[in-house]
Amino acid sequence: MSKSKASSAKSSGAGSWVVRVILFVVLAVMVVVAMKEFGARRQASASHSAVADLIAKAGENNAVLKSQIKPLIQGSPKLESVDPKTIDSPLLKTAERYTWPGLLRSYSLTIGYSLGDDPEVEVVEGSK
Repeated sequence: MSKSKASSAKSSGAGSWVVRVILFVVLAVMVVVAMKEFGARRQASASHSAVADLIAKAGENNAVLKSQIKPLIQGSPKLESVDPKTIDSPLLKTAERYTWPGLLRSYSLTIGYSLGDDPEVEVVEGSK
């Protein structure tokens, strides 16, 4: 009897160890995913807030130019040109979308510009 109790105690100890390792690995993966998501969302949100604050400070009488936007973008988002017709504003000549990829979803900031060498910002749209 004592021999079977000893072997069952060893097997349950090994099973407990395996469960702990699996739980630790799952927890580590969840932490990495959460950190990546939080980082992408934080960078996109901070960039959108910085652009919105600049536009608010400039007011209606002062133009915000494309060259003023570039330094406000945080992180290393993917930059792509967007068809300005997809944005609901008839005055746009060009548009750019900054995309911060997370592991679960992507966060984007779309900025529409008027015509010119250093065009004026017309529209700012963010998706959160």
